Amino acid sequence: MASSSHDLDVNEYHEEILRHYVRFSREQKTTGLRSFHSAAEDFKTQRLSDEAMMTVNEVTEQWFLKLNPNFDQLENRRLIDLIRDYEQQQINTKKSKTNKDMNTVMDPINDTKSTILLKTEIQKLQQLNGSLKQRLSKYEKDDEFLNQQLEEHTRSFSNKEATYTQQIEHNEKRLKDVQQALALAENELEKKFNQTNTYMNMKRIIEQKNQQIKELRQQLAGNNEEEDDD
Repeated sequence: MASSSHDLDVNEYHEEILRHYVRFSREQKTTGLRSFHSAAEDFKTQRLSDEAMMTVNEVTEQWFLKLNPNFDQLENRRLIDLIRDYEQQQINTKKSKTNKDMNTVMDPINDTKSTILLKTEIQKLQQLNGSLKQRLSKYEKDDEFLNQQLEEHTRSFSNKEATYTQQIEHNEKRLKDVQQALALAENELEKKFNQTNTYMNMKRIIEQKNQQIKELRQQLAGNNEEEDDD
């Protein structure tokens, strides 16, 4: 039974992540093996060979240093098998891919438990991805709502500011008009008051009083001169 990326619910993005992880794991495994063999050789040649009058094999047997690593104890064998199967699928997929066929074809996975484990991990990633998308969508909506509120408040403030400015200009214009009208009214009132009979009578009385005061002063001055002659 052929298995594909769609059978495992793997999209292109997750498939690319798995491919990079397998490549990285393979490189790490190769590097680890090289380091292990290099260390073993260094141990045999640099340290064990220093024992006096003993060969390398004799020293190895003496110290029970049979350098045969047990990978079942170093790593998870089931995970190693899963990665090995996936690597084999990738190799077969590259061989069977053509220019017209863009779908990735994988070889069947015989290990049912490995398939279930892989599907479980993929489902977890998809659930996490969906949760992150929902949170991102919520944050985007909140940000959009806040931006709309800010724009509305800014627009309302600008409108109120423009209205207040217009009202101030209108009130200043009305004040000038009222001041001009008041000045004209005062001038008209003064003219009318000057033209009334009361004003004329008061003016005539004041002139008469002034004349009488003038005559009295002249008489008083004449009397003072007569007293001086006596």
